Amino acid sequence: MANKKSGDKAEKKTLETLKKKSGIWGTVAFVLVFLVVILLAIYLSPYFKNENEEGSTGGVVVDGEVVSDLKVHFIDVGQGDAILIQTPNNMNVLIDSGDTNNKNTQKLLDYLKEINVDDIDYVIATHTDSDHIGGFEEIFNEYEVGFVYRPYLYSSNSAAADLADTFNVRAPKECTTKIYSTFLNAIYKEKSPWSYFNRDTDLTINLTQNDGTESALVFDFLSPTVDVSEISYSDMNDYSPIIKLSYNDVHFLFTGDASVDVEEEVLEFYDDYDFDVDVLKVGHHGSSTATSIDFLNEIQPEFAVISCGEGNKYKHPHQSVLTNLFSISCDLYRTDLHGSIVFTVSNSGKIFINTKNLYTGDELFIGGDA
Repeated sequence: MANKKSGDKAEKKTLETLKKKSGIWGTVAFVLVFLVVILLAIYLSPYFKNENEEGSTGGVVVDGEVVSDLKVHFIDVGQGDAILIQTPNNMNVLIDSGDTNNKNTQKLLDYLKEINVDDIDYVIATHTDSDHIGGFEEIFNEYEVGFVYRPYLYSSNSAAADLADTFNVRAPKECTTKIYSTFLNAIYKEKSPWSYFNRDTDLTINLTQNDGTESALVFDFLSPTVDVSEISYSDMNDYSPIIKLSYNDVHFLFTGDASVDVEEEVLEFYDDYDFDVDVLKVGHHGSSTATSIDFLNEIQPEFAVISCGEGNKYKHPHQSVLTNLFSISCDLYRTDLHGSIVFTVSNSGKIFINTKNLYTGDELFIGGDA
């Protein structure tokens, strides 16, 4: 009997030991599976899946459900650009952020708060001028930024000295300004995924309607038209990408400060491209350096928007540009006269326009000398 009891005890002890080991290994297996799932989720996230340390470009595809209309806000930030696109699946895309003037930055922040923006899914910084990227430091302070598209430029400013070489790559063209290094430091601190942009950069949001029908919203970067490693403009303004946004047969064209040279570059590269533009963001605040009559005749926008500050020292918009716009009979909106301007595109493709100020005066097509 004693031997049997001893044997039973030994067997019981062995079983308990096996259960403990089994429990430990089960826990380890669970943790490993959990970590693999998390890593896969991060890797397959739209913010990560086209990105690596070197900032390669490529297409990003996101799926979503239509819960609202498309809204494009041309925000009045004085003499600068800040454009917020609210997609039908409630994502926020911010193109530029105005200048470093505290008053104008606060106008941008107040506007975003007023329309209940909680975070910024995508940032597109067109180029290094302070009137386009000056407000991004505060944007990164106030909002979580999901992904950043940035120009292929190297910051040689001393404030960028601590940035990793894989982040601040020694591109052919360097920028010495403090504001650009501040922008890069904001991305680096936020640890936002990022990418350079060129013709291969596209953001596609596949949308499903309530009735099950499908559509897409597409950001098509048309320039720079060369490979990333070959991007090198003498004028910083020309790093501005020309971007076509399409949704339900309505097309916007955003041009940053791109000059006539980039307009010609795009027209030549896309010889058979169907521009079919409904709304044009006029280049360089209406400066005579952009928006040639040849470009306008090709794209034939129905509406045009100029973002500029009231009484600005550059005398934007210039009369030659306004004359070009008048000659193609497009409807013109200006932030210096209308304040912030909102274009809403419905699921059926109808366009609705709202402005802060109801301006109908005679000065709409009157500008300054170049």
